[in-house]
Amino acid sequence: MKILMFEPDVYYTEEGGDSPSIHLRELASHLRMDHDLTVIARRPRDHTPSDRNIRLIRGIPLPFLATPTYAFTGFLKGLRTLLRNRPDVIYARHHVVGTGILLGKLFRVPVVSEMNGMLVDEAEACGSYGRLLRRIARCVERIVLKRAARIVAVSPGVKRGLMERYRIPDEKITVVENGANTDMFHPDIPREDGGVLRVGFSGSFNAWHGVEELIRSIPLVLEEFQNVRFVFLGDGPLRRRAVRLAGELGLGGAAEFADRVSYENAPRHVASFDVGVILKRKDIPGSPLKLWEYMAAGKPVVATDADDFAMLRDRNAGVLTDPQKPEEVAQAILSLLQDDDMRKEMGANGSRYAAGHRSWEHVAAEIAAVLQETAGAGGVQIGGT
Repeated sequence: MKILMFEPDVYYTEEGGDSPSIHLRELASHLRMDHDLTVIARRPRDHTPSDRNIRLIRGIPLPFLATPTYAFTGFLKGLRTLLRNRPDVIYARHHVVGTGILLGKLFRVPVVSEMNGMLVDEAEACGSYGRLLRRIARCVERIVLKRAARIVAVSPGVKRGLMERYRIPDEKITVVENGANTDMFHPDIPREDGGVLRVGFSGSFNAWHGVEELIRSIPLVLEEFQNVRFVFLGDGPLRRRAVRLAGELGLGGAAEFADRVSYENAPRHVASFDVGVILKRKDIPGSPLKLWEYMAAGKPVVATDADDFAMLRDRNAGVLTDPQKPEEVAQAILSLLQDDDMRKEMGANGSRYAAGHRSWEHVAAEIAAVLQETAGAGGVQIGGT
């Protein structure tokens, strides 16, 4: 099967990178094992890929200019690629502009749109869109998504959001959750024993990741359990605010904010955790890579009580809680800190599930099945126009 993977909003790097870049690289590396794959993505500064089928685009990485220039240069690169080597199917990471779907329509190639989150909702949470722009973006997004042949949603919450907000039919959407590199993240990495238990967060400091909610729960944990340190790995727009909040609460050495670590070094840091935490906002659905990396590394997880994390309860791999109630977050964390056997059992359950179902090899196989079915059906749309 000939696949064009169209991701003009994601930087392609052969090492390191943020979550979208890691997702792109891991997925592409497994899809190309069995398929003729071409990738169009953003070019980081001074980076030339070793694979000739990785075609990178340039833009103007400045506010208000990045999206239109990357969309335009991506369209030109996609146009040239389609003229030279027509694929059987296009797999396009969704963006409100919908450039990949436009290319598919022009060349009558079916497009499967990948939804990694509700983009307009995320932009609103960051304060990026005003009311008028938000309405326009939702209208454009509705039109674009209805023109995809199929949609891959990375979580049950994203699928539900598409069905409720945009009236996308159930049968048009397939849920394929993200995964972890189980060769890198696994439970056999030696843990450095520092004499204290460690509760860890690894990820970006964004408005929907619940870092401040976790910090507010720390004093309540310390009232009952002092032999613990909370470790925060990552960077982002709210990092300074989080550090300031920890200072205002007088947490001192109980809260450690480390610099952002590379993807290659992340397994060693995650291995030092005893508990991993994800307090994602319920109204911002998704499938965080850190969830699967925690699990692959054999760490029990404290997460938001939402559909996207229900499998933690189903697999007895973690504890669900309400991020808006610090006392409940604290009790969820304490339940694991105070029970060694529970931590070990849940960690082992999560590791087995991640290795057996959510390795990038498994994720790529699930996506390839959707692409094969869509290409074989000639891209016939299911419901809507």
